[in-house]
Amino acid sequence: MKTANRIIPVAALMALLALSPTVSAFIYEVEIENFAYVPHGLHLNVGDGITWRNRDTLQHSATSDNGIWDSGLLSRDQTYTFMFMNAGSFPYHCSLHTSMKDTIFVGPQTGVDDPGNATPRQFELIQNYPNPFNAQTTIKYYLPASAAVSIEVFNTLGQKVASVDDGVKQAGENEFIWNAGGMNSGVFFYRVSALGESRMGRMVFLK
Repeated sequence: MKTANRIIPVAALMALLALSPTVSAFIYEVEIENFAYVPHGLHLNVGDGITWRNRDTLQHSATSDNGIWDSGLLSRDQTYTFMFMNAGSFPYHCSLHTSMKDTIFVGPQTGVDDPGNATPRQFELIQNYPNPFNAQTTIKYYLPASAAVSIEVFNTLGQKVASVDDGVKQAGENEFIWNAGGMNSGVFFYRVSALGESRMGRMVFLK
């Protein structure tokens, strides 16, 4: 019998991670701004979560199409967090502004942190660290096979501020260090592309 997705308190999640060292969970942040979910189309693993934060002055929600979760109406700067315990595709929308739509893609836990399983089964992007960061940050990703990789960084206006052809990388763990250099403090989005797919993440640069 299938079990429904459910919200897991942070304390319970940390206890789970302590007991299961091969499980790696991440909480990604999605900003609701200008009547859109940014970044959209996120790819997660089972056990990962999303925190939605409303940046608009109007109220919005993050409401699952099939009723698995409902953030309720979020006012400006209010947040809602949901942990995904099942794999699958999860479309959702804003209950007030139905043209606002997005889909979360959740894959099975790959066990990429398990030394006995060095090659992941799918292309995965890990949240950059440190985050927020000063000067430079590390962007880590995993490849199921050798592939040409490109990395792009965008500001909140969608303008590309950095583009790196990272060359052909081997299967397994890879990382790239981005130096923000002369950039102004703010929120940036990074996109890693490989194997005909792209993954996006959000980072905060503080001088």
